[in-house]
Amino acid sequence: SAPQPSPIPRRRFFGLKVRRTLVILFIIMILEGIIAYLDQSFGDYLPAGYFYTIPVIIGGLYLGYPGGIGVPILSIVLFHIVEKALPHRAYAEADFLWLILLIVLGT
Repeated sequence: SAPQPSPIPRRRFFGLKVRRTLVILFIIMILEGIIAYLDQSFGDYLPAGYFYTIPVIIGGLYLGYPGGIGVPILSIVLFHIVEKALPHRAYAEADFLWLILLIVLGT
């Protein structure tokens, strides 16, 4: 016989199953934290700030438009927090272009 449907309705979040969405959000948060740590620790030697594009692309691909906007905003906030911790580094035009690129990549 055919399997009986579950009496518990499946929950969806932005058109995705909730469990899958939570796993993707968890992966993105872990990546953002690792990248922020690398950027703060090795910002003088390793341009780790460019790795922020990885979670942005993941958010845009798997979470759609809301993830494509939310993840770049999180990346930009973390970028500013880390860069303020490095007092000797001033913002340059390339930094502003890079921030715009993050938002464009996410959408």
